[in-house]
Amino acid sequence: MSKQFTLSKLIASSQIHHTIKTFSKITGLNMRLINERGEPIDRNRLPAFCEIINHDKAGSGICLKFYADTLKNLSLSGKGGLITCPAGNLCLIVPIMMKDNLVGGMVSEGIYSKNGLLAELAAKCEIDLTALTTEASKLSILPRGKLNTILRNMENISKLISELCTSKFLLEQKNTEIDAINHISNTLSSHVDLKNTLHIIVEGAAKTLNTKKCSLRLFNHEKNELIMTVSCGLSNKYLHKRHEIEIGRSIVGRVAETKIPMVVEDVWANSFLEHPQQVIDEGIASFLSVPLLIKDTVLGVLTVYSLTPHKYTTEEIQLLSSLAFQSAIAIENKRLFTITKTNLINITRSLAEAIEAKDIHTRGHSERTVWYAVATAQEMGMPETAVETIEIATLLHDIGKIGVPEEILLKPCGLTQEEFEKIRNHPATSFKILSLGEFPKEIVAGVSQHHERMDGKGYPYGLSGDEISLEARIIEVADSFEAMTSNRPYKKATDVETAIMELKRCAGKQFDPNVVNAFLRVLERRKERFGTYI
Repeated sequence: MSKQFTLSKLIASSQIHHTIKTFSKITGLNMRLINERGEPIDRNRLPAFCEIINHDKAGSGICLKFYADTLKNLSLSGKGGLITCPAGNLCLIVPIMMKDNLVGGMVSEGIYSKNGLLAELAAKCEIDLTALTTEASKLSILPRGKLNTILRNMENISKLISELCTSKFLLEQKNTEIDAINHISNTLSSHVDLKNTLHIIVEGAAKTLNTKKCSLRLFNHEKNELIMTVSCGLSNKYLHKRHEIEIGRSIVGRVAETKIPMVVEDVWANSFLEHPQQVIDEGIASFLSVPLLIKDTVLGVLTVYSLTPHKYTTEEIQLLSSLAFQSAIAIENKRLFTITKTNLINITRSLAEAIEAKDIHTRGHSERTVWYAVATAQEMGMPETAVETIEIATLLHDIGKIGVPEEILLKPCGLTQEEFEKIRNHPATSFKILSLGEFPKEIVAGVSQHHERMDGKGYPYGLSGDEISLEARIIEVADSFEAMTSNRPYKKATDVETAIMELKRCAGKQFDPNVVNAFLRVLERRKERFGTYI
């Protein structure tokens, strides 16, 4: 949010407008507010004399430059002045400052002062001198003492406006900071993908600190280096040259070593900065780096860059430190999630192996089916979390067989109707087992529905079409292909080409056509690479 926008928004307040209008009536002078470029930002009209000059393009340009230059000069002291304008009349001009920055001014113009500048201005702008002289004669004539009193009052009003601007700016800045932190917090609770989360943090940090360049480096313990992980606004050339920074080297490395934020207000003047020319070539004038800490352990460094010399405030350092802490939480959560996921998959594999131990003919079936299912899910463009769900569901897809007697599972042929029903019931048994374990619903659905058919003739629930979860439709294709191409006590393995023809024949009836097509693309790519489908 720009300072001008903040000032303009505040001046739109009816209370401020009323104050300026009332002051104009009391003094008998035209009062108005301008921004730091001399442009008007309130609704008060110019005196007729000034209107004639500003109606001309050249005259308007002269006036704007006069106000901009005068405000810049007055801002050095922060006090107003009684100034002679290009037309030779007097103006009372007071700068409006916000945190040592010039954001505009308060102007009282149209005070008559007889001198020879009027004719010169009229000639320069090709304005009718007679009209100007007529309007000039209507301007106010006030003694210096009264003008000085008005100037002091204007300075008081300007100071009040400055304080209001600063308060409003800080309030809106704080709201922006809170919104950024809330957005990042919500992201942390809804995303397990670390890269996306860190991108959101970097972009949020850049936006909140009003810059376009930001980077986040993570600590590589093996190399003892900070590795550029995510960034915004930085060129590929800079990212390549500054990809790794050793701990303790340069500013960023010292931040990681000391665990405290560091500010560089001028990249030319900082003796700790290595390769300053690379930083300058990137257009960076100043930057702020803060550590990512979890229980006093450094995980990385978050940095924002300014294209102009900037003195970072305590509030800005605290804000970036807060965002760095959010980043550290995201990284730690991802680490814990990865550990949990690995443990879950290991436990799941143990369960799958325990099930397959009952049937020597199906050993390795789950792992092979997992490969097919995961590759198909990836081919279909499913997100990482969904692919992980399919991996776990596929490992567990036959868990219900744990309730089927071994003599039935190992029977080579001639199953009775009762025995066949016990085998067909294993998906329902899977549902009961997984529901007790409070597994995610996507895993439960994938396991319990993987024998359903698109035409509704499957089991155990007779679901059809989109009633069947996508996870189950993927597992069904992978499971069927693996079963067709593997030896069983009751049949020999089908060759791959025949199994592929069967998948195509049953697409739309038993199998989801989209899943079949994705699965076949996976097989074709594997054959191109390794010379064989499986």
